[in-house]
Amino acid sequence: PATAVVFSGDGVSLSAAQIGAQITALAAAGSIESDAYSIGGSVAALEAAAAAMLGKEAGLWMPTGTMANLLGVYAHCDKAAPRVVLPQESHIYHDTGDGVSRLLSLTPVPLGAGKPCYSAAEARAAIEDGRVGGRVKSSVGALVVESHVRRRQGEIVSLEDMREITAVARAAGVGCHLDGARLHMMANNTGIDVKDYASLFDTVYLDCHK
Repeated sequence: PATAVVFSGDGVSLSAAQIGAQITALAAAGSIESDAYSIGGSVAALEAAAAAMLGKEAGLWMPTGTMANLLGVYAHCDKAAPRVVLPQESHIYHDTGDGVSRLLSLTPVPLGAGKPCYSAAEARAAIEDGRVGGRVKSSVGALVVESHVRRRQGEIVSLEDMREITAVARAAGVGCHLDGARLHMMANNTGIDVKDYASLFDTVYLDCHK
């Protein structure tokens, strides 16, 4: 309900019947335009609105956050750079069924145990190790930051820490992906605009119901 105030979780939990009723009401009011296999209609409008909100060139709607995050990571990697640096406490590392390795054939490099994120120094060391540390070169293609961090009871990675970490990646030519499922919650807590966070990253995942 629009009047509900919820102080826990990620949003208002609705039953299947309630969601169906809302969709029916929107359709009856002419507020939903049909798409064709996610092309055009309300889907395109949502993608455009999200891109403008984050200051990005384009948006892409995906059915699940897991798919969105994996695509964001995959966009930055190739056979020459198959490693993905990500927080050990992150959703992508813990809660996607090892999708980075099983579905993308990429190698996760989890860092920052017991913390919301790894440091810029840890990121730099991982990138350098991928290029010169092993007998066979296996470079880092993507660097991931998550904030809020669900597994850390909603801890936030500061904007300054994000700047330092992404600066390391930029200097090394490594792509940056933000798991910003709770980006608006973080922006509300810090008073920092979502665009300021998103501007540091090449790709951003934004959850539609949080």
